Amino acid sequence: MKTKNALALMAFMFTLVAGCIPSLHPLYTDRDRKRMDVITGDWLSDDSSSMYRIMADPDEPSYVFTYTDLSRKGNLFTHDSSRADFIVNLVSLNGSDFMDFFPGDNDDLQNLNMLLQVHLIPAHTFAKFRVTQDTIIIWRFDPEWLEELFDENRIRISHEKMDDQIVLTASTEELQKFVSKYADDPAAYVEPEVLIRQR
Repeated sequence: MKTKNALALMAFMFTLVAGCIPSLHPLYTDRDRKRMDVITGDWLSDDSSSMYRIMADPDEPSYVFTYTDLSRKGNLFTHDSSRADFIVNLVSLNGSDFMDFFPGDNDDLQNLNMLLQVHLIPAHTFAKFRVTQDTIIIWRFDPEWLEELFDENRIRISHEKMDDQIVLTASTEELQKFVSKYADDPAAYVEPEVLIRQR
């Protein structure tokens, strides 16, 4: 049953980051990370399909994002297959703010068979965001847009293609240059997700 729950969690985590481009390296260095505690609190997606609890890490300039899929069975913020935790670091590039998501301590995944665990490779994903007191708007990068750039030889950034999915292998420095270049290009993003503050 634990494996079933873990696999369900993995599946919905991939759903969460659909529209994102995985990267082996982060978008930030330690000196780049910034605090914006206005993002802390409980947030509901504008279609009421998901909830985010965002808490500041007391020891690091990062945040814990607890994502709950409200369309799945389970209680909010309990350890079940509808929930996943992410470590999020914030960085500003070319005048825009970005989130770097990385899988956090997810109990169900830790209960997997050890051999299976070593075959699960965590990856970073990035999203542009804008926050006010009452809303967070998150723009995730569009994988189809990126694939088109590669197909047309319009960009050169280190990557691999695995099972028809692009995985960036570029260094943090390369990633920052790439993201800075396209930060204001609306074609680079899928439709934004709007989160509404609950408390």
